[in-house]
Amino acid sequence: MGNYTNPNILDEGNIKAVHKLLQNADIKYQDFSRIKPIKGDFVYFDPPYHPTSDTSFTKYVSGGFTEKEQEKLRDFVLSLIKKGVNVMISNSDTDFINDIYKKHFRIEKIEAPRVVNCKSDKRNPAMEVLITNNY
Repeated sequence: MGNYTNPNILDEGNIKAVHKLLQNADIKYQDFSRIKPIKGDFVYFDPPYHPTSDTSFTKYVSGGFTEKEQEKLRDFVLSLIKKGVNVMISNSDTDFINDIYKKHFRIEKIEAPRVVNCKSDKRNPAMEVLITNNY
């Protein structure tokens, strides 16, 4: 889709490097509460992002991923940290997300590119947060 002069959709060197790094990784797509990491593991969570506006797309799952689910994820992550698991969560930079993670986590704000939008003038970077325990 689109009209691109030289799209970089296949970066062979990067794909091979990632392939090598992920040889011992276990990547799963499932409800976060079903995972069973052990001490020393690293777990990355990429939940449906908290909406930044009334028109934000967040309907990745039936019923959406509500603020209650965001808090459930935070509580689950806290239980993992107590077991010695290293975690990272990405999410939108909203007051709600910053508030629920401010107490026990490190929050880094990053500018993330947005290259998918039907309106090219709306493909602007967005502020996001990377949330980690202090490992």
